[in-house]
Amino acid sequence: MARDIRFRDEVSPNIEFLLQSYSNTQEVIQFIDTKVGAYVALIGILASLLVSNLVHVLTELAGKSSGPIIYGLLVLTGLLALAFLYQLVQVFYRAYEVLLPRHGAALMEKDGAVGLFSASDISAYLEEHSLDEYAGVVDAMTEQDLIEELAYEAAKLSQIACAKLQHLEKAT
Repeated sequence: MARDIRFRDEVSPNIEFLLQSYSNTQEVIQFIDTKVGAYVALIGILASLLVSNLVHVLTELAGKSSGPIIYGLLVLTGLLALAFLYQLVQVFYRAYEVLLPRHGAALMEKDGAVGLFSASDISAYLEEHSLDEYAGVVDAMTEQDLIEELAYEAAKLSQIACAKLQHLEKAT
């Protein structure tokens, strides 16, 4: 059964503010994720170029006579490769830390918010209730209920953005 979606002609300044805050925070999170994704892609390309050249150099050195200088170069190149590999693992770990936060950690009490705005909350609600029940709850919400719900969601999203920014600062 399809429900009619009704919109008011005017939205209260409080709801407009919270929706804008939520939207801005989502854009910040998307920017951070895109920036880190591009950085990881660039590092991956550079690493693959370096590793292929390193393999070529090691092959060439190993084919030469085994004098102390060649042996020393092989050891030095191997140590540099291990240091590079360690740094590469660190870069990918830091990138993972930035991309990981998807939920606000140990959020404050909902203070009246039901948690019906984000996809994960809606999904959790629908595991125990029908779609009609969800639509009924949303339809019955007063403006104050909507403000509480949006404030909770904006705060939750802000925690995610702050966690990502903190990890990004550590990574750079």
